[in-house]
Amino acid sequence: MTNSSVYILPGVITHKDPISVLTSILADYNVTWTFVCSESRKREALKFRQAIQVILYRETGLSLQQVGNLTGGINHCTILYSLKVIDNSEDVFKSLGIKDETYILFTDIRTKFVEMTGGRLKKWQGQKKQD
Repeated sequence: MTNSSVYILPGVITHKDPISVLTSILADYNVTWTFVCSESRKREALKFRQAIQVILYRETGLSLQQVGNLTGGINHCTILYSLKVIDNSEDVFKSLGIKDETYILFTDIRTKFVEMTGGRLKKWQGQKKQD
């Protein structure tokens, strides 16, 4: 197989890499990976960037620094802040049942991500499959 977006996963045959999957999901929202990873402070870019960073951190096993590098060279502290924003949205939903814009976007993207990857990227380390 010579598909550059196929990766080896422990205990799993192959899957697309998480960046390809997320780029595909972002296309459903008419948003590009470049826009999300830009230095833009527009609300739309921030919402998507925070959701993507948390998904990459929680679902792939990448370190904070690795997630920062993949999403525009962002400092690990910014990734921690993204985690805090999403955690707060989840807490508000759990305690008050209120779904804010951040919570809805995050859960929607995460659900699509898990469906497309089969939820098996916990230990993804970016190892390309050798031909």
